[in-house]
Amino acid sequence: MKTWKLRNVANDPESLEGYCDSATIVKYVLNDMNDRHHGLYHRNKTTERGQHFADLANANGEVVCKKSVFVATMLHDVGHHIDAKNHEAVSAQICRDDKKLLGYLGQERHDLIADCIADHRASKPQTVDHPISFLLRAADRRPDPIEFLESTYTYRRGKDIFKGNYGLLVGDALAYTKNKFATNGIALEQMYFEHQGARIYIPDPDFVRVVEWIKEKTASEAAFTEAFNKMKDRYEAKQTVKNQRYKALSENLV
Repeated sequence: MKTWKLRNVANDPESLEGYCDSATIVKYVLNDMNDRHHGLYHRNKTTERGQHFADLANANGEVVCKKSVFVATMLHDVGHHIDAKNHEAVSAQICRDDKKLLGYLGQERHDLIADCIADHRASKPQTVDHPISFLLRAADRRPDPIEFLESTYTYRRGKDIFKGNYGLLVGDALAYTKNKFATNGIALEQMYFEHQGARIYIPDPDFVRVVEWIKEKTASEAAFTEAFNKMKDRYEAKQTVKNQRYKALSENLV
């Protein structure tokens, strides 16, 4: 996969790319404080994947504006720290309200990108029939199975029903994962998109490897539990380090 680096963006703050970086960086840092799966790393990885998929689409006869895909991927989660449950709608509204971005894009493209951001949740039906929409949805998939397990864990760990009952949490995560990656599950459906009445497949070897790994681990409760426990221990260790860093930073600011 082509690597999309942001190293030149900050050096040209007046460019569209530079503006997207400066306008979103604080929001993604705030996301990261609550949920690292929607932080700066995710922004940059989704942007990298979006550019790769845009290249694939253009090579196969589509005419996709890579800068529009760049903007959509950079802004798609900017509202997550405000309302995680409805972050796609909040992020789209932040995009719509950005008058400087409107100046860069023009009204029609600005509206289209906001609509695509509102449509990017793969767990919800696709509503925007445009290449930017399904390229964004494809780019937003997690290309790492451990990231997927972490997200299933962090989503459940704070819920009252699982407090004091880790076994119940693991069992629920296993059932959810099996269902999502079943033959007719949403994970496999995420690999296809509706466009002008056609069903389109976007090649994504990284996600195919995720699917294969998940199927192997969910073949038995023991295999899944072992993988889940390793992920949890690693995640909690990283959270401890991150919390210590935030505490030290806060103390230095006082």
